[in-house]
Amino acid sequence: MADVGKGKSIVRLGLELVEESIVLVFLELKLAAVEIKRKVHAAEKGAVLIAAGAGLLLFALITLTGAAVAALATVLPLWLSALIVTAVLAFFGIVFLFSGLGLLKDFSLVPADTLQRIEVVAKKLKEAAHGRSVAVGSAHPMNAPGSGSDSTPHN
Repeated sequence: MADVGKGKSIVRLGLELVEESIVLVFLELKLAAVEIKRKVHAAEKGAVLIAAGAGLLLFALITLTGAAVAALATVLPLWLSALIVTAVLAFFGIVFLFSGLGLLKDFSLVPADTLQRIEVVAKKLKEAAHGRSVAVGSAHPMNAPGSGSDSTPHN
């Protein structure tokens, strides 16, 4: 009769483990969603600031381009002044473009911290489940094969 109580508590412990594992997975999913939202919000804020800065810089660049062409036109023909200024602007534009693309290459929405925690929890659950199945199998040495006992009572 004592074995029945132990059997229920092992079953109950197993059910609690499953229930707590499910709760843990849901909590980790919520954390992953929060982490993704935080990254998206940071990217949105950065994109808005980049767009505003780029718009202002565009107007400044147009004005500066006109001033540079006008300054060079005092010593060179107008067409050559415009060509030189255009070449310089194109060079720096290409440099900035590829620099920005290089920085965005590392950006990821994958919630790396959450995935790492889930992997650790999954590994611990597998180890616990494997350890429990070994422990449950070896918990009753009298019922193990080759132990010398059988299920029929001896009179």
